[in-house]
This record gives sequence, structure tokens and C-alpha cells, in this order.
Amino acid sequence: MVIILGIAWAIMLGQVCDIAADISEEESEFRLTMDGLTAMLADHLLPSTTRLRLRSFFPCSKLAQRRVHRQQKLITFMSPGMQGEVVMILNKRWMEKVTAEVGLLVERKPVATNCCT
Repeated sequence: MVIILGIAWAIMLGQVCDIAADISEEESEFRLTMDGLTAMLADHLLPSTTRLRLRSFFPCSKLAQRRVHRQQKLITFMSPGMQGEVVMILNKRWMEKVTAEVGLLVERKPVATNCCT
């Protein structure tokens, strides 16, 4: 009984450590991003209003960035065929919007131009 509890405790402790390592990895990556942003702002002398907007944007979009990073990491482990299928499904909503815009462009009569001369 004590051995089983010891094994269960070790497994649970290992999972907690994995979660803590992932969180610290994501947090350190975010801090590197913010450091890069600070360097870019200093290098290019952007206006103060733009600086403020950028500095508030990145912390607000932190969760979305993590989600995208995790999805991209998962997709790299898939076969090329599965990657294509999953990416098409994930981007279906955006692709339908682009298709609708292209449909509008196709419906217009093209202007004849001579681009070969």
C-alpha cells in the first residue's frame, strides 16, 4: 500500500514539475519578445503613442500567442498530408472570406492591358 502511494505521489509530482517547466518556458519566451520589442522601439525611435499601444498590445495578446505557438508546434509533428488537412480546417473561416473577395473581383470585367510591351 505504501509503495503504491509512493509511486502515485512521484507521478503526480512529476506532472506538476512538467507544468511548472512549461509555464516558465512560455514566460521566458514572452519576456524575450518584450525585450525585443523594447530594443526595436529604441532603435527606430517610434512615437510615444505608438510605443504605448505596442507595449499594451503584447501583454493583452499573450494568451492568443501561446495558443498559436502550441498549435504550430503540434502541426510540425504531423505528416505533411495531415498538416495540410488540419491547416485547411483551422483556416477555413478565413479562406472563405478570401474566396468571397476573389469572387467579387472575378465578377468585375477585366480591363484589357498590354503588359508584354
